[in-house]
Amino acid sequence: MDKKFGGDLFDFEQFNFADSPEHDVSGHFDGEVVEISEQAFVSIGKGFHWLSSQIENKRTQKPENFVFPVKELSNLILVYVFWNRSSVFFPAAAALLNKQQPDGSFGDIKDTSRAVSCICTVQKQLDQASSYPQIRDSYAGFDAENLKEKIQKSAETATQWLLSKKSEWTSDVYDCVYALAAMADAGIFEKELSLNLCADRPEWKHPGTTALILTALQKQRELRSFSEEEDLEISAFIDRKADWLILERKDGFWNHTATSCLVLAALSRIDNPACVASVPWLYLIQEKNGSFENDLNKTCLAVLAESYMSKFLY
Repeated sequence: MDKKFGGDLFDFEQFNFADSPEHDVSGHFDGEVVEISEQAFVSIGKGFHWLSSQIENKRTQKPENFVFPVKELSNLILVYVFWNRSSVFFPAAAALLNKQQPDGSFGDIKDTSRAVSCICTVQKQLDQASSYPQIRDSYAGFDAENLKEKIQKSAETATQWLLSKKSEWTSDVYDCVYALAAMADAGIFEKELSLNLCADRPEWKHPGTTALILTALQKQRELRSFSEEEDLEISAFIDRKADWLILERKDGFWNHTATSCLVLAALSRIDNPACVASVPWLYLIQEKNGSFENDLNKTCLAVLAESYMSKFLY
């Protein structure tokens, strides 16, 4: 069945939405699954419509149309990669590559980490594609046929830059979690730092910080390089902190929109269906124009969170 998302047709049958018994969401919210699913569907569609309106000259997709900072651009690309909209994420990825500095960075540690995670996600999408999208235009001096090569080189140089700054990002929890997630996306295992994040430090006891920690740890776990004992330790920590996050939820959210979306994305990443209880909250706080607080990054985070939660709903 085709349904419209922001002016583009999305065929739900082409996506691998989980509808198996392992995704039983009963008991995690008040309301019918069908109603919650429809709310998520409508909200994502409205979000896409608003995001599309923010792209300059959207009828002719070119890198120069994506005039956003690294953080916003990276999250925007992830939204369109999730829904396999190559006509958007191809030129957007080219625009992101244009922001890379001669030293391999994309700015500071957090922005470089965001860019690495994004670029590696695009690279995986291209690896999984049976053929490259049929795009004839030239993007930022290179066409679709060699964009993958450029992406691979960009990811390698940015990853090397991050590793050269390891002594710096290990001293700040936010730099650390973004870098750890980026390392995992690049296929690089970081055992010691991952185990260090399992220390339950009081200064880290904030929903947003906890969500970022859980996301980084889960991504590292997915590399399947921990010993059985280490993996059990990390898994127990993740479960314990997920329970704490759920208890901290008030009226469907965690104080702020961006924080809440990070938490929902983390819970979805670890396959905790309790996240779906927040779908009605997202549906209610969304602006009439489809944005979340008329903010590009918050809207990207919200659409991503809802997209990740879709595996529990469709």
